[in-house]
Amino acid sequence: MSDTALPGSSSESVLVRAVGFWALAASVVNITIGGSIFALPGTLAASMGAAAPLAFVLGALLFVPIVLCFASAGSRVTVTGGPYSYVAAAFGAFPGFAIATFFWISSVAGSGTLSAILADQVAHVFPQVAQPVPRSLFMLGVYGLLIALNARGIKLGAAVIVVFAAAKVLPLLLLAIVGSGYVHLDNLRITAAPTWASIGSSLVIVVFAYSGIETALAPSGEVQDPVRVIPKAAFAGVAVVIALYVGLQWMAQGVLGSMLVGNSAPLAAVADVIAP
Repeated sequence: MSDTALPGSSSESVLVRAVGFWALAASVVNITIGGSIFALPGTLAASMGAAAPLAFVLGALLFVPIVLCFASAGSRVTVTGGPYSYVAAAFGAFPGFAIATFFWISSVAGSGTLSAILADQVAHVFPQVAQPVPRSLFMLGVYGLLIALNARGIKLGAAVIVVFAAAKVLPLLLLAIVGSGYVHLDNLRITAAPTWASIGSSLVIVVFAYSGIETALAPSGEVQDPVRVIPKAAFAGVAVVIALYVGLQWMAQGVLGSMLVGNSAPLAAVADVIAP
């Protein structure tokens, strides 16, 4: 595997390395924590019951080795591309192309799903967004804003990423902290052990929820000092994500109890309880 760049990557010279530690860590958080965080607590509670927070802990144990691999590869193959650049450096152009194809398909499909979940959550506050036309306009507006920000260049994009991450994490962190004061310990008591089938299905969901680092590392050609920054930012971003997912699941379970099971907007339901 290359220690610096891929052969034939001269186009990398036109890229500006403007993404530092904070921007890259914020990118990991931004990409990983999407609209699914607002629905996952109810989904996991339906399959795992009060043991649902343990699914995030077990999922973290499975996901951290993956982070180690990406951090190592990202510090050695420092060109733009992320996963397919790593594969191309190790196995050649065709395997890299195959991975790029799957990467593109999964990114497009995942983006559509998360935008739909985001629209569902916004509709909880603004019911008119639930209608087909306003819902479509809302999602087009979100995509249009993101495209415009990226078109302005990497420096502005890096700054906006940090702002977006703070705007996303701070309210969720505040909700987790305030909601902890409304937790009923009886709601956290595990009365029946989850089945192996429910654990397996939950871990699939959790590992998918944790994924995002592979996308965040795609613009590695624009990262400052990637050998040093990529490993540190990767672990910092993933640590924030794991702590937030575990904390919110625990808090939502403690506040809502059985009402969490299958709830499509559990965090909004928690907000209704603590701020009626």
